[in-house]
Amino acid sequence: MKRIGLILSLAAVLGVFGFTGCQKDDVAGTALVTVVMDDSPETLLKNQKTLYVDSGYVNIVAAEIVAKEDGAEYQKTARTRTRVNLSSGAYEYPVELELMKGSYDSTKLALTLDAEDNYPAIIVYGRYYDSNNNEIPFEFVYNDSVTIYTKLDDQLIVDDSLPAFVVYVAPSKWFKDVSDQMISNATLYDGTLLISDTANVDIYNAIIENIGKSAYMQVQNRYRWENMYMDDNHDTNDSNM
Repeated sequence: MKRIGLILSLAAVLGVFGFTGCQKDDVAGTALVTVVMDDSPETLLKNQKTLYVDSGYVNIVAAEIVAKEDGAEYQKTARTRTRVNLSSGAYEYPVELELMKGSYDSTKLALTLDAEDNYPAIIVYGRYYDSNNNEIPFEFVYNDSVTIYTKLDDQLIVDDSLPAFVVYVAPSKWFKDVSDQMISNATLYDGTLLISDTANVDIYNAIIENIGKSAYMQVQNRYRWENMYMDDNHDTNDSNM
């Protein structure tokens, strides 16, 4: 069963996303942009090695949305700063996107992660279980910029009901190119598999190639997501998450 482990939010107001010369009556309202990280266990390597993601966070610094209606393209970019708690699902601030009423044939989102204010772009704590069921704790730290791309395959109709654009990211799939040999030859630091740009670099390079490719998007009800996951204290640590 899929277990939702992370809601990522973008700390900014994207402003008006709409038509040239649009009227006030054309504005449907504001949609929410969120990201859900699925931390269900994945069988990744040969011999049934399994990965669990336990905790961590992602640091979002920018978002871009592009949509098309009748061949016309509309684009909006926001610079932002927000961290999202991997284990609780709490986020600091929502992105509110003002949408025009209409039928969109194509909708795409690009979310940029980066290190900022001494926070890594991504930090993930978890466990590997090898073929002998031996537990190997790991820590993955990413301090560079990466963009996650996703799109909505179905037509988006915006009327008086407001959507939440929910981007599903599967961090376990970032590890899909990590081989048995890489794990066997990895250096452990006090019993932990540390993965960074200076430690176990071959594993690190295999992971970062997949970060931007493991996402898909769905449309949900805005207020359902907002009520479930908004972190009123802005500490990414709400107990009700």
